[in-house]
Amino acid sequence: MDLTTLKPRVKRFLFLATLVWAAGGCCSRMPSGPDIDPAAREQINRMQSAMERLGAYRITLSTLSDEELPSGQYAQEGQTAVIRVARPDRLAITAERDSGEKWSAWLASGKLILLDETRGLYARLDLPAPLDQALDALSDRFGMETPLIDIVSGLRRARLLDCVQTGILLGTEPVAGKECHHLLFRQPVADWQIWIEQEDTALPRQILLTFKDKPNHPVHQTTITEWDVLPDFKDSDWEPKLPEKVSEVSIDELLDRKETP
Repeated sequence: MDLTTLKPRVKRFLFLATLVWAAGGCCSRMPSGPDIDPAAREQINRMQSAMERLGAYRITLSTLSDEELPSGQYAQEGQTAVIRVARPDRLAITAERDSGEKWSAWLASGKLILLDETRGLYARLDLPAPLDQALDALSDRFGMETPLIDIVSGLRRARLLDCVQTGILLGTEPVAGKECHHLLFRQPVADWQIWIEQEDTALPRQILLTFKDKPNHPVHQTTITEWDVLPDFKDSDWEPKLPEKVSEVSIDELLDRKETP
């Protein structure tokens, strides 16, 4: 997974906010033999194996991002979210920014509904039914995704270390009430850190990205404050909850994109 392509960018619609996974990559700059501490690789493998075993879960998380302003300065933006997942094909997200902006997403059997509650707009989109393929299609079609989605899909895949130059295990420290292994990885334009539970659960608790190619090295941090790996989901959890006064628009309009011919 190429974390080197991450760029901070302000987006009005929060489903695609905070970070952009731009097309293309910097893996061509990789050294022939990345220097990854076996202990660090072991912890990544533990985490990915643990997440592969999860069929359904609910997580609560908070994010802090340095967003670039037109002046070139950075302002910190905060967001909280709850993500519900039931594999193979169901996902629901509710999120709210510190500014009060709210958004939601519901994905079931390849039918995605995105709601920008702040503007009273929503859009529908057809995607492949399996969850990982649906998220891949979103990334391929729009060239971007968020760390929220990456927690659902990317962190469980085997290619997480593909573009890493160096990786080390720094030790252990508590995050969200859990003792965690603290790992640090280097890529050409971004360094990233991850905290993984020391317990057998081996779940990720925090991710921090530092963008070295930007002035003042802006950061993005995601902290998972709660994992529920035995959720009691109901059918209603996957049903879109649209306000009464809301208008349907195209996905391009919802994302403030120009229509493509």
